[in-house]
Amino acid sequence: MGHDIRELASLINEGRYAEVERSAEQITGQFPDNGFAWKALAVALHLQNRTPEARIAMEKAVELAPQDAEAHFNLASILQKLGHREEAVTHSRRALQLRPEHADGHYNLGVMLHDLGQRDEAINCYRTALRLNPDFARAYLNLGSTLQECGQWDEAETCYRMALALREDYAQAYTNLGTVLKKRGNLAEAEANQRKALEINPVLAESHTNLGNTLRARGHLEEAEECYRTAIAITPASADAHANLATLLRDRGRLEEAAKSYETALLLKPDCTDVRLNRAILLLALGHYREGWESYESRLNPDRADGMVYIKPDAPYAQWSGENLHGKSILVWKEQGLGDEIQFIRYLPLLKARGATSVTLVCMPELCELFRDMPGLDRVLAFSVNMPLPPHDYWTFLLSLPLRFQTTVETIPARVPYLKASPEKVALWGTRLPAGHRVGLIWKGSTRHTNDANRSLPGLATLAPLWSVPKITFISLQKGQGEDEAANPPPGQPLLDVVRMIEDFSDTAAIITQLDLVITVDTSAAHLAGALGTPCWLLLPAIGSDWRWLRDREDSPWYPGVMRLFRQKRHGGWDELIGRVRNRLAEMP
Repeated sequence: MGHDIRELASLINEGRYAEVERSAEQITGQFPDNGFAWKALAVALHLQNRTPEARIAMEKAVELAPQDAEAHFNLASILQKLGHREEAVTHSRRALQLRPEHADGHYNLGVMLHDLGQRDEAINCYRTALRLNPDFARAYLNLGSTLQECGQWDEAETCYRMALALREDYAQAYTNLGTVLKKRGNLAEAEANQRKALEINPVLAESHTNLGNTLRARGHLEEAEECYRTAIAITPASADAHANLATLLRDRGRLEEAAKSYETALLLKPDCTDVRLNRAILLLALGHYREGWESYESRLNPDRADGMVYIKPDAPYAQWSGENLHGKSILVWKEQGLGDEIQFIRYLPLLKARGATSVTLVCMPELCELFRDMPGLDRVLAFSVNMPLPPHDYWTFLLSLPLRFQTTVETIPARVPYLKASPEKVALWGTRLPAGHRVGLIWKGSTRHTNDANRSLPGLATLAPLWSVPKITFISLQKGQGEDEAANPPPGQPLLDVVRMIEDFSDTAAIITQLDLVITVDTSAAHLAGALGTPCWLLLPAIGSDWRWLRDREDSPWYPGVMRLFRQKRHGGWDELIGRVRNRLAEMP
């Protein structure tokens, strides 16, 4: 026996979907123009996961009652589930024209627009939903998440805190807030929020992953690994969990395991730029250069999660892909890091050897004077935003050249020195530097570096054992963080601070050329010393050691004969490492 049409809504609320379906079919059979019955039928089918059938019924309801906002809202939801996102947006907009004060409708449209990559419009929808319903915790969560994707961290944090003020048991808001706090370096509070999320919902895989990320940043690597493996056990298809586990395993030196985890992540998410880039870095660290260089081109993808965007030259000529260069001119475009530019400028003579008639380099301004007399280089231009470019036949990124020249570990263009300091500046600095054994020191890198917490020493005092070696004058080459220590060194660590007289890298080169040795953490000065042929001892952390130093080597094929690598034996073990450096220093003639 069928039900009265007025009973259908209450039956749906009671979850009696099969009864609704039978009754609605009877009504539509007798009264095919009854839009409400078609709508009830569609809802019942949708709630039974019979979405294609639900679409047909709801489209009939919309056809019969085109002014029914609810029918448009429901059809939009069905289309969204079927993956017809543009059609879903169309019906959602139509529903909001009919019922503009519907907060849920604005929220749902925001979700659809976000899925289409239209973040600005999605943000506007969430804001409208919150204007209509200030107690809408889900809208605060999604607004915060979208703002976070756009790099608006302050407002994202505010949104997550508002969501939690409205709903104290909101696990997803706790975990999202934790990611913002981690980004800001507030690791203790970030960890507390991730743990709170897991108290509320122990099977929220994302929270296990995010807690793992925070613990990894705090150096708690074993516990971080457990978190990633728990996330994978809960959601085996989580590409993010596999990728994060891979990065952790890479940092712990378990490279083969890391490679397998990256491969799994890419199988689950083939188009993920960050996984592809991290896998490329692993391949390069393993010395698998042929495959590594090709994958490393993913660094240029603008969709990187870290927000780093490579500025491409606004050039009307083609990017070089290895074409014949005989009789051609080529412009070589800068890389992100100063060390990158110093390390890979060695490839410019190879372009000439390929027949290029003219090679122009665009580099950061502080490197121009240093590079001006580089063999194989015809012109140096200082980079600036929207700079005019002279005509060429091709252009290329500097760090794409190893790919184009099919570089392997065995074929690195490794003749050093390949840079030379200005004779005039060498003479000038010769009058400023003391006689005797001179060793340059750098103990900190830039705080902007993602691994700076691991690669930089805690402070100048960590190097104190070196002063026990007699007859050495230590010279500070420290710039940025650490300069104040150089100006006021700890007792018993006399130090000549020359940095304030340095104008650019050509000055630094003139100083390094006249040193017996440079001892440094992983900074651009290490590359400069190597390029100049000055002996350099490089201090490397156990976690996050850069790919270019490979693994398990005490030398570098990029700077043969002049670079010696000192690696931490355990995370944070600087004292033991400096002890080895001190002993080696004492053995020098």
